[in-house]
Amino acid sequence: MDVSREFNNMKNITQSSSNTSAIRFHFFSLRLFMAALLTLTISPAYLSAQAGDANLVDADEPERASYLQRQHAAREVDDLRTELPVMIQKLNIVIANFGGDVATSKPDFEKIRETYRNAANKYLRGRYVEAQAGYADCRRQIQELFKKFCDKYKEKSITMLTECSDKVAAMELSQTLLPGQNVRAATSFQAQASRMRMAQGHLNMAEERENVGRYDVAIDHFRLCKLFAINILTTLEDSNSKKDAVISKYKVDTDDADGYISQGHASSGGNAAPAPAQAQPQTPNR
Repeated sequence: MDVSREFNNMKNITQSSSNTSAIRFHFFSLRLFMAALLTLTISPAYLSAQAGDANLVDADEPERASYLQRQHAAREVDDLRTELPVMIQKLNIVIANFGGDVATSKPDFEKIRETYRNAANKYLRGRYVEAQAGYADCRRQIQELFKKFCDKYKEKSITMLTECSDKVAAMELSQTLLPGQNVRAATSFQAQASRMRMAQGHLNMAEERENVGRYDVAIDHFRLCKLFAINILTTLEDSNSKKDAVISKYKVDTDDADGYISQGHASSGGNAAPAPAQAQPQTPNR
């Protein structure tokens, strides 16, 4: 019995030793595997492959945005896709008529077109958050270019109004010195004074729109201001030839205010189609 017990003890020891050896062997194998994996991970070829895979995923994977972000962006994009084409068409007319007044207008406009094209590509691929950012950037670029033109519109509007106010003031003075002598002149003075107030009102509204960054709307008011001024200057001339001279002098301004590319300024020759109808303040009778 002592021999049997001793034999069993030896057997248990042998099995325990075998298990320990197996554990050590598996642990050593795991260490070799981890070392090989680390070597592969830091190799240039592996890093290059990983970079290529990452680029592929970035191009094809769904947009990284929440459901609510995508829904909000989709609504914003719908509004921008309605607003921006009208603004771009208006800007195109302004550049065609007065592009020479702003040296960077053509390259700036090309940049706007490229930005819009990229945003449209994002929209068509369903990447609404990225499309929203692109359209918003396009809108910012449009306003920046409108701002450059606003300075020119404002300068000319003020010059024309100054000329008008000088002539209307002279009419008022003549009515003060000789009251009741010329009823027709008195009636004309009242009409021109009313148009002067309307023109000045549009100039004031244009400046208010400039202060809040709506340079596209400011240009609409500058246009109307110039239309009133042209009407005053034409009416105050005493002969048809002088009236025609005023009309010819400001033909580009008149066509521009009406939403046309003035003849002689269109790149393809002739008059272009007018811009889409927009809600605008009351225009003067011409």
